Amino acid sequence: MLSVDARIALVAPSGVFDPARLARGIEMAKSWGYKIVPGRYLRDQHRYLAGTQDARATDLQWALCAPDIDAVWFARGGYGTSQLLSKIPWGELDGRPVIGFSDATALFAALHRKGKGGGIHGPVLHSLADLTDEESQQALRNVLNGRAVGLPVRHLGGPEREVDGLVVGGNLCVLSSLVGTQWQLPTADRIVVLEDVAEEPYKIDRQLLQMVDGGGLWESAGIVFGHFQ
Repeated sequence: MLSVDARIALVAPSGVFDPARLARGIEMAKSWGYKIVPGRYLRDQHRYLAGTQDARATDLQWALCAPDIDAVWFARGGYGTSQLLSKIPWGELDGRPVIGFSDATALFAALHRKGKGGGIHGPVLHSLADLTDEESQQALRNVLNGRAVGLPVRHLGGPEREVDGLVVGGNLCVLSSLVGTQWQLPTADRIVVLEDVAEEPYKIDRQLLQMVDGGGLWESAGIVFGHFQ
């Protein structure tokens, strides 16, 4: 739970963002009462990434460890976070909330693997104001305020019974790319939620097969599919 005056670090460990869209997201977050604190290298750019590995790693380390920061918010997704996982001082993390989707899934998986919590699968700040519907905005606010949020689901296959477990998961493409690495998402006895966007059906098939054959789903308590657009 975050207080209304919480200091949230804004970092871009992944792709380059649209400054205008990010500014609208920042204004919305501020209207919720949060203080957004940009990373030193937030507006850097290196080829298709939001800065060099060292610059992005420096900002992420600060956001996860600085004593005057209460939470971390990804500017946008894309690719690049997995490059930084080995540079995180895992022993110094205190379990503060991390908000994001898409490429943030790599950090969420690593957090689970290291026993440091899991993160909040929610809109990146770049998408908060103009690509996120009001229902999702309110759901995120509820989570940040410590209120439970339900996910409506319908049964697709397997035994029809109630299951209990920690909810993990995120972006399918990112999760499948971590299979076989030290950052692979632990899924045993967990409820695994999967989503993705702008992927062809054959690519989704390939990614799911990678997770199944890599042992990433067999021991889960259940699997939930989000939207695949």
